[in-house]
Amino acid sequence: MVRSFELVLVMDERQQRAVESLDPSVRGRVHRIGRVGKFDVPDPYRLGPEAFEEAFTLIERGIGELENTLWSNA
Repeated sequence: MVRSFELVLVMDERQQRAVESLDPSVRGRVHRIGRVGKFDVPDPYRLGPEAFEEAFTLIERGIGELENTLWSNA
């Protein structure tokens, strides 16, 4: 499934390595959401509403930074 996408976003480096290890041909298309800002998005599972809110804030930030970086010259 990953092969059919040009861009795959993951939350942290561990997930990036896991996806790339499943299919090394996707390297270069798998990136962390926080790639530009050099941050990971911690998994909020079982940590309560505040953790989900923080993850959402980081996801929004990362997507905005990627958008500005990748498509600012389009």
